[in-house]
Amino acid sequence: MSSKRKHASLEEKSGREKKKQRMADARTITFQEPTPSGSTQAGTSRIGLRVLPGALDVEKFSQARQFEIRAMHDAMQSSSDASTSRAWQELPRHLRRRAASHDVRRVPIRLRDKARAEMDAPSKKASNKQPSKRGAGKRVERTASLARRQSDKSWLETHIWHAKRMKMENMWGYRLAVTPTEKAFRPSHRAAVHGSILHDASYLGLIELKGVESTIDIVLSQCCDPSGPLKTLSNGSRACHTHIYQPGQFPLGLICPVTVLWRPVSEQDSASNNMRTLWIQCHPAPFSTVYAALHTSISDALEQLQAGSPTSAPVEGVEMADLRGRVNVFDIVGPRSSQVLHGALHPVSPNGDVQEVWPSLKNLSTPGSIAPGIIIGLSVRDPRLSFPPKNAQPTGPASVKVKPTGSLAQSDLWDIAASETQQGPKYKKQELDERRSKNLVPGTRLTPARNDDRVPILLIQKSLPGVSKGQTMYGWTLIVPSGWGMAFLPSLVFTGTRIGGQTQKQHQAFETGSLHFPHQYPCTAEYDEFNRARVKEEKAAWERKPPSKRPNFEKLGVEEPWDADWHALLGLRPPRTEENLDLISTQRDVLPLEAPAQAAMIEDEDEPPQPWFCLPSLLARVLPAGEQLDGVDVDRRLVAHVNELRVRRGQPPTPLDPHTLLSSALVSVRLTLCGRGAPKDMAMIHSVGDGEARTWWQQHKGSSGTVTPVGEDVDVDEVSNGMESRDGETPMEQKLSTTPASSESLIGRVLSGSFSLCRGRGFAMGCIPLARLVEMREQNSRNAQTSDPADRRSKVPLLVKLRDRDGRVCRLAELEY
Repeated sequence: MSSKRKHASLEEKSGREKKKQRMADARTITFQEPTPSGSTQAGTSRIGLRVLPGALDVEKFSQARQFEIRAMHDAMQSSSDASTSRAWQELPRHLRRRAASHDVRRVPIRLRDKARAEMDAPSKKASNKQPSKRGAGKRVERTASLARRQSDKSWLETHIWHAKRMKMENMWGYRLAVTPTEKAFRPSHRAAVHGSILHDASYLGLIELKGVESTIDIVLSQCCDPSGPLKTLSNGSRACHTHIYQPGQFPLGLICPVTVLWRPVSEQDSASNNMRTLWIQCHPAPFSTVYAALHTSISDALEQLQAGSPTSAPVEGVEMADLRGRVNVFDIVGPRSSQVLHGALHPVSPNGDVQEVWPSLKNLSTPGSIAPGIIIGLSVRDPRLSFPPKNAQPTGPASVKVKPTGSLAQSDLWDIAASETQQGPKYKKQELDERRSKNLVPGTRLTPARNDDRVPILLIQKSLPGVSKGQTMYGWTLIVPSGWGMAFLPSLVFTGTRIGGQTQKQHQAFETGSLHFPHQYPCTAEYDEFNRARVKEEKAAWERKPPSKRPNFEKLGVEEPWDADWHALLGLRPPRTEENLDLISTQRDVLPLEAPAQAAMIEDEDEPPQPWFCLPSLLARVLPAGEQLDGVDVDRRLVAHVNELRVRRGQPPTPLDPHTLLSSALVSVRLTLCGRGAPKDMAMIHSVGDGEARTWWQQHKGSSGTVTPVGEDVDVDEVSNGMESRDGETPMEQKLSTTPASSESLIGRVLSGSFSLCRGRGFAMGCIPLARLVEMREQNSRNAQTSDPADRRSKVPLLVKLRDRDGRVCRLAELEY
């Protein structure tokens, strides 16, 4: 049937065509066309070239071109009004504010006219209407309302500032920022690698110990990691990062990592007595456990000293105080963190050491150029006086080499934090704004007066060590007194640094490959609590999905999809006997690593041994990198090193036998995928058989420095031809991906896995038994001995296979520890 209207398709236009025509009309500039008589009229044709006159009258020329000038302005205005984006959409994401939708002053000047035209007309309110008085007696003041909202949790001083820009959650008794509301995953990583990013860590617990130095040494030796440099850093020039244990239970009973800060001894104090003061900074979750462990250690130390004293005179005790909420802590990570601090802070009458060191900080290319953990103590002016701060720019190489000394770390912050009467800023922001309004030039900085505040602070160099140089992150930790959080935060943020939450802090540890508490600390109470919450959340999300939209773990052969059964992986408890025929390994020469035989020993013992986490510091002593393990009894070496550390700290040898201590130990490992893919959390780590590892070893010399995964029954000649198939995968990768892994080869689980932006490939951090790591080292040594003599000198990493719990694909990965 023909259309009733002829040429309807030519007459009618689509909405998109009409929009294009409307935008073209709005951007058209009208002009005047010259007529034969010399007059001009509006037209659409071009004006030909004319001979330029020798002289030009500007006034007459502008009057003659009045029509063109007005037409150009009208075209600019019409094209701006016809734009499809609003004023606030033309701003970058970090400048967008929710207040821009109703406050034109929040928009830059160049866009205010457009924003004012886009705003809706304000609704007229009734002039004679009186506000309702109903419920006037039930109204609650804002201060009381905010205090009531903190009944079951605590707020940081910067809570309201973060709540407007971050997603908040209840954590460890606080209301903390998790992640920014804007897209910040890659920008935050770029800031940590190339710029600077700030995190408010004022929620950390702080404990003060004060007493005789010899007594404090005994207290710390009872509960701290014996391998830590506590005594060597007791002069207070550098911070000590160590771990705390239950008293006398090393290497068992791990609680959490801590940071120990010794107060530097002044000349007056050293001449008078031997009293020392130190701070212990820990995570807020195990704060009560750490406090109880220190209290027990103090009691044991006093009993030990009293028993060894020849007289019955009482021994001088150790004072312990809870300093939570007495200081504010800001962590600034990135190579520009030194310039940020130098631009926002202004020292007041610094001493000789600080006066030499402070000017050279802005010239540091990265805080890693100075000694790790160095402490700088100084007093600065109120940062609100010099707001807005000017970014410090490097003027050349650092002229002064910063050396950690006790005099450089002196600060009055120790006395202010310990005092019971906490004092904040002397002047409110409103009072400072009134002083600023009286300046002859509006907006200029205030001239510091004699009555203005002088704030004592501490600067501590912060390091997140990585495997390689490009994966290490450096920064500073700024500690200021309580009440000064919102005085320092705006100045630090105004320098251009980004703000991060808990997600960004965990991501920094993931990229550097360092342990993050409590996510990478199994066998601790806090990890168990975090793991239970994660299991509950993930299992509830899985149960909400219909069976057709969720993975069937029973058919996939995953026995523990939600939680890692460390007892079964260590052989302390017999694993389940359920097996799935679909996941039986098809490899002919795979020799799975045998689990430690503990069944007979467990039946005779009343209590089976409990898993314990072996820290990297102890593991480096037991399994040095590059050392051959031929004929070496690792279990006896482990016990020997543990007893050596315990005896050095005045503790008796461990009662555990070597076999039990080795078979119940877990170690942290770093896993880098050899090819494509990115592992997920709780992925399974499988061992690689001797035959498969030997085939990979033969192909390693032809990989030109890149890892080439090889399957068990893959033709080597076919692989060397460089043939590729689907999605860019080689036949070796396809064979490895389609070969399922058996449950007997399961040796560990991934705790955190994702795509690493630093490495450009999949990366994960997991845990495996220490006995399995020893067997993998021995396997690698056997394969190296059977290879060509020319290939033995090349370093080949340990190999494992990773498999997500919701898939069948296994991918080859390099293992480091």
